[in-house]
Amino acid sequence: MFLLETLEHVGRHPDIWASKMDFLRDCFSLLERDGQIVVSVPKMVGILILFKNVLQRVLGLGYDKLTWRQLLRSAIWKNTDALEPLRDSHHVGFNYLTLDEHPQQFFVVHERAGGIGY
Repeated sequence: MFLLETLEHVGRHPDIWASKMDFLRDCFSLLERDGQIVVSVPKMVGILILFKNVLQRVLGLGYDKLTWRQLLRSAIWKNTDALEPLRDSHHVGFNYLTLDEHPQQFFVVHERAGGIGY
């Protein structure tokens, strides 16, 4: 099964990560016993996200409504903890680095290379 640019849109408050893991369990229930899931998510933290957001603001395009402080914290320190409560089904507050911590508690991770393979 392939979850391409999907997992970041899944999850509900108050525990977004637990509901993401529930979603993955549900996906595995659709597979045969030795089935695997390949997950691809966007990198929504780091310096490129800062450039993207600034460019969108300058050009008057739609952009994530982050304060400059939130944006810099996400871009430079790759920390989205303050954004996590703002999460909805979009990318705001999603941190692919945090994603690495959760699946390994419940699933066997076979490979990680830019994305995560379960």
